[in-house]
Amino acid sequence: MKEKNRYWVLAKRPSGNDYASALELVEEEIAPLVDGDVLIRNAYFSLDAGTRMWMTAREDSYSPPTPLNSPVIGMVLGTVVESRHPDFRPGDLARAYGQWSDYSISRPDETYVERVSWQLDDLR
Repeated sequence: MKEKNRYWVLAKRPSGNDYASALELVEEEIAPLVDGDVLIRNAYFSLDAGTRMWMTAREDSYSPPTPLNSPVIGMVLGTVVESRHPDFRPGDLARAYGQWSDYSISRPDETYVERVSWQLDDLR
């Protein structure tokens, strides 16, 4: 797959609740998948309390702060478009720990990824 992937990086630490000005949208080619990978076309991603905390310099979380100029990470929901993992097939709806991007590459054997039984239309 030679498609481009747009993703948000944390360009600077947010000031107060101004998270938007701390982000920068960048683009690069999608890396080739290796065995165990699942490529998810993200439809939704969350901005929950954990994600907001990781954007700051706070060190009292269960996860360290997101390094500057790194992709913003969090929960994503989308459709599997390519899979090199035996438990996931193209067309599956998946919820995963991924990045705020058009596409996330997730590794179910290393991080949270699950197939869900409902459809994206159920959310609309």
